[in-house]
Amino acid sequence: MAWEREVATIIAIPHTMYTTVVWAHHLRQLQVPTVHFLHYARGMPIDVARNRFVKELLKSVDAEYLFFLD
Repeated sequence: MAWEREVATIIAIPHTMYTTVVWAHHLRQLQVPTVHFLHYARGMPIDVARNRFVKELLKSVDAEYLFFLD
């Protein structure tokens, strides 16, 4: 049945190449859904990366939600 299926979430992380150890530590402590996919985009403008993540979500058959973490 539809309500028995766990809904997947894409956790989208656009960034501009560098991150701090503190940020990485906080990412590790993030409480994420049971079913999730981490997607990264680096070396591109944030708006371009966000558009790419949305296109990935629309093509996905598994994920229904998109959570931007930037």
